[in-house]
Amino acid sequence: MSDFDDLLQANRGFADTFDLGGFDGKAHAGIALVTCMDSRIDPLRMLGLKHGDAKIFRNPGARVTPQALEALVLGVHLLNVQRILVVPHTRC
Repeated sequence: MSDFDDLLQANRGFADTFDLGGFDGKAHAGIALVTCMDSRIDPLRMLGLKHGDAKIFRNPGARVTPQALEALVLGVHLLNVQRILVVPHTRC
């Protein structure tokens, strides 16, 4: 058994039931979100959104870095982003 067998097995199960194919890549609710990479944050659920509604950029501390700005500019120009939220969290 390798160090990744559990993750690969879980991924196979996920792929078997994956039903989000055919997505056009646009932010259907017009939202982009910069938030922390902390796995406790569920960005879609915390805003009442669903898959396909938003573009999500995660990094340590929800910092608006040059990379985040690049993603946001592309989102605005190409992916229907109309509103941008920056959402850090407490005790980050």
